[in-house]
Amino acid sequence: MQVPRKSDRLISSIETLEPLVLMSAGVTDLEAVHKDGQTFLTWQEDTTLAGEEYHVYRHTEAITEDNIDQAELLTGRWGPLDDDTSFHQLAGNGAPQNFVIEDLGSALSDDTGLFVYTTQDGESGDAFYAVTLVVNGNEQSLSSSGDQLAAAVQESVAETSPILVSSFNGGKSLVFTQFMDYKDWNPTFQGYAYDYSVALPQNYDPSQRYELRVEMHAYTEGHRLIPESEFGWDVIQLFVDDPGLDRGTVHTWWYGFAADHNYDTDGPIPTSGTIENFTEQRVLKAIDEVIANDAITIDTSRINAFGHSMGASAALAMGIRYGDVFASIYASEGMTDYAASAAFQDEFVQLWGSQESNLQVVNNGKYAGPIAQYGVGGSDPTGVWDWMDHGEQIVRLRGLEMSFFNFGHGKADTAIPWETQGQPFMAAVDAADVGYSAEQRGDWDHTWMGFDFLPKTLFSDANGNLNAWYFSGNDSHLAISNATDSGTPTPTQGGTDYYNQTIDWATPTNPFHTSALDTADHYEISVRSTTSIQTADITPRNFQNFRVNPGDVVSWQNVDNSSGAILEQGQVTVDADGLLTLTNVSVTTGTGNRLILSADPSRPTAPPPVVETPSVVDPPPVVEPPPAVEPPPVVEVDPVEPTVDPEPPEANTPQSPTDGTTPSDPVTPAEPPTTGGTTPAVTSPEENSSSSGSIEGETELPVDDVVIEESPNDDPNDVPPTDVTNEFGEAAESGNDDSGNDVSNPISDAVERLEATADTMLTSMENASANLGGAETLAFYSADGGQRTALLKFDTSSLNGDNVHAATLQLQQLAHLYSDSAMEIAVFAVAAPWQEGAGSDNWSVADGGATWQSEGGGQLVTDFDFGNGANGLITTLKLDGSDPADGTAKFDVTAAVNAWLDGRLANHGLALVVTSGEYSEYVFASSEATDANSRPALLVQSLPGPLPSPNPQPTPTPQDGPNGIAAEDAQGFDAFAGATGEILDTTSQGADGEDAIGSDDQGNASNQQFDDLTEVVQEWNGFQSHKRGRAFQMSQESSTNYIFPSANAFHRRSGS
Repeated sequence: MQVPRKSDRLISSIETLEPLVLMSAGVTDLEAVHKDGQTFLTWQEDTTLAGEEYHVYRHTEAITEDNIDQAELLTGRWGPLDDDTSFHQLAGNGAPQNFVIEDLGSALSDDTGLFVYTTQDGESGDAFYAVTLVVNGNEQSLSSSGDQLAAAVQESVAETSPILVSSFNGGKSLVFTQFMDYKDWNPTFQGYAYDYSVALPQNYDPSQRYELRVEMHAYTEGHRLIPESEFGWDVIQLFVDDPGLDRGTVHTWWYGFAADHNYDTDGPIPTSGTIENFTEQRVLKAIDEVIANDAITIDTSRINAFGHSMGASAALAMGIRYGDVFASIYASEGMTDYAASAAFQDEFVQLWGSQESNLQVVNNGKYAGPIAQYGVGGSDPTGVWDWMDHGEQIVRLRGLEMSFFNFGHGKADTAIPWETQGQPFMAAVDAADVGYSAEQRGDWDHTWMGFDFLPKTLFSDANGNLNAWYFSGNDSHLAISNATDSGTPTPTQGGTDYYNQTIDWATPTNPFHTSALDTADHYEISVRSTTSIQTADITPRNFQNFRVNPGDVVSWQNVDNSSGAILEQGQVTVDADGLLTLTNVSVTTGTGNRLILSADPSRPTAPPPVVETPSVVDPPPVVEPPPAVEPPPVVEVDPVEPTVDPEPPEANTPQSPTDGTTPSDPVTPAEPPTTGGTTPAVTSPEENSSSSGSIEGETELPVDDVVIEESPNDDPNDVPPTDVTNEFGEAAESGNDDSGNDVSNPISDAVERLEATADTMLTSMENASANLGGAETLAFYSADGGQRTALLKFDTSSLNGDNVHAATLQLQQLAHLYSDSAMEIAVFAVAAPWQEGAGSDNWSVADGGATWQSEGGGQLVTDFDFGNGANGLITTLKLDGSDPADGTAKFDVTAAVNAWLDGRLANHGLALVVTSGEYSEYVFASSEATDANSRPALLVQSLPGPLPSPNPQPTPTPQDGPNGIAAEDAQGFDAFAGATGEILDTTSQGADGEDAIGSDDQGNASNQQFDDLTEVVQEWNGFQSHKRGRAFQMSQESSTNYIFPSANAFHRRSGS
């Protein structure tokens, strides 16, 4: 809203003011602090008023009522500031709800005003500021003091820096807030301050330069917060944020929104003006800020981006538009043509206006130079709906430097439909001659696809492709199309199509032959097939020194590396986009063959393009290229066709991985990166009634390829031959004693099914305080960094004291990740009361304020004899990587149920603990599963008479203490320590033994450097976690939620 300035004020008499204004305190305590190109203004707001607003002025001399009209009104364009400027509406994980304006400082109070101004070019020097009060649209006069600076603040133009607002785990987990340039931003859409988090490796070494892996999250999510880089990855992870409905805004789908439209005063849909890449600007700025941080060392040649769904859409866009920043991208089921997506149109039009208006884009920022011509004022301006068609633009922009693309889509995806998104994109990437590897997966819905289509030999061979990626933007790479082993550019439904997963090239980390040679006039690279001899079209890209112009003629040879024979040779003309493509080239196996390009040294050479790159602390060491290899002599031979295997693999059949091993069927992936029921859970756009475009069922795990059949018995081979069996496949004991009396033990045919009344997952590796009670799945995972434990509670009061003949805990298996990975789960009794939690509490508290002895771990009964010795072990079950015959996992917990019923042990439920298995994951339905039949249950069969206790136990005497149990009967379970855990101090310490973090007298986490995550509380409104195949889902009713990753999240992300 535009407010009249002093010279235009129409107040004719003092009586026109509200009576309250006459007694108001006005603006007081105005202060200014300048830091790294930005001035932070704070003031005491007028607490006698409500709904008041504030204007901010800047001048090169002290501001008074006499010269305020000559001062610059900084808030004039978008209207005065609200009275809640210290409130961080978009606060993400680990960030306080009120702004922090100095590193690890205290959050501002609710009645503190805040405005951050970025010094513009030519403005260095002294600056004065003033803040005026606006009430009911009327701007008040300056007072005598307190609302204007008496002394100047010295300002300078500089690269702005973010504010470090939180630090955890000894500085390995960091949260930053970045304030964008208010003058060049549109703050009416969602403000101008955003958060992101950074995770460092467990054994971070500042003398080493690390890959930076940037995660763009999926729909309904926010940036993640983890204690350190996950899964032992030797990388630095950057989690950027695109806030959505849970924080009172809509996702920008990682691009931007209207540059000129006032969303406060002119309605929700822009109808004129331009659409600016605001979100891309701040994501790229976050990367620069991480690189510029003296405490973080990045190899700037290895910056990679990845995501699923909405995040994959962003990764594709970044790879197309900013290939000078990102070496590669990885995209699982991304949007490629936004205009063709019916489900999200209501949100898209709020960002970009209608398709009919097709407002033009403007791309600004440090890295937008190569694409600036396609925006307003450029030579080839583009409408936003055209710009957001990645298939169209990847062909149009094919002459730009682009990232290497790894992408995939499920053919059964209806959330981001394959028919309009994944399928047509294949022909586009082929036409663009970009480097890529891809998979179009049959019978796969909208679930994170894992890193299955990452070319292992070119990226990483450690930890199943999950460790640091070798792929470097400082090296050339090959764009391959129409390869013999690859699928068609126009895939059809049915089966899985693979692309470019069996052809690689020699690099320093893939040394099957000499690495590439790249000079001004000469280029060589060795390429091979990992299956059989193939043919393909090959376009070398990202030359470092070899320079050609459109129209240049380049001579080329294809030489067999084992024999030296020339397989093909010829000349090729560089096309209008500066690319040269060798068609129908033979690619051999073993040491492969070497492609040799020679340009005429007398040709006029184009200078290399000027590209701004992120600043670095110290450049990585320059690796000298290998010495030039003399091309072999031309051998005069009769022309022959290259030998090709007579029956190459079908294009749509699974291929061998690039390491030459035998392929397996696609592994059901698990999220980072995001999911239970027994039926596919993604609702098609036609079924989606939400005007916001959210996807119903986003939090359920699709199990299309897990066939779950109800079976009354176990394997028939395990059942004794008898005519009398029960639900458990057991035979009744029958016969007569010596006197002929019937001594049959009449096992009841009736089985009572007790559904779990509560369940949750405890985790030591993501966050000891995470409350995962609302998840629709129980996802068991184990790795070097820790594991997850499940707690389940059952109400056995309906058994009425009858002794139990058999009690089986039954879990419905939804998926297992890694088909050849086994896991053993042990069952213990829980020793203390606990609550499932609705999201408003955390797992440092067990129940009623009592704390766990080991936060996030719980207490287990560890000295009770359930028939396995006095160790508390009830039973174990080995999961061998295969699907159970009837889709369930069964645990014999008869001894525990009998102990509950006869009073020898209090019923606080069962704990399922992973005791062996590394990088394994098994996903089961939880008590929140949509399908009631799939929820955890006790199947109980009772006998009519009492059964003697096989191991009589004295009843423990409860002792005073926070958990109400005998100390000698309970141990604090620390998931790092194994099944039995260890006795831990019961004081309020973090799981890692460090002192608990500080809090103020209201219980709010202090903004100091913390060593664990147990007290980090982030308020959310109506948040529902995005669909992930993980043990994590927040209820919509919850007011406090934690967004921490599942282990191996990158095999579980699903949703949009």
